[in-house]
Amino acid sequence: MVASLGISAPVREVGVVGQELEVPEDPGEVGIWRDGARPGDDAGTVLVTGHVSWDGRRGALWSLAAAGPGDIIDLLTPDGDASRWRVVSIDRLPRDADHPELFTTDGQHRLVVVTCGGPVVDGHYRDLVQVVAVRK
Repeated sequence: MVASLGISAPVREVGVVGQELEVPEDPGEVGIWRDGARPGDDAGTVLVTGHVSWDGRRGALWSLAAAGPGDIIDLLTPDGDASRWRVVSIDRLPRDADHPELFTTDGQHRLVVVTCGGPVVDGHYRDLVQVVAVRK
């Protein structure tokens, strides 16, 4: 995915459980939201998620917070669609808030990769790290 950060992980489709995006159980995998935009679409968000850590192990997205503008993300979807993206922004979002802007098939076509980050509070990461990229 992000070779410059050592991020390489198989991608599998995930859904929404309750009000939250499903995260693959295996911390070595990342998930792509099955109902979101696809890399070849003209609009909408291609939403990818994974663990920063899980059960004492580093997750596939452990180093995502170190991404910077201009970094390249190579995405290979479960159906074999390969695409290349350029990072344009990295933000922190409150983990305990809803983020409906991530769940869209309208608007700017972009890739958003999210994982947990920030300090651990009461056994959970406080923030979400959000990396936004556009087609290269």
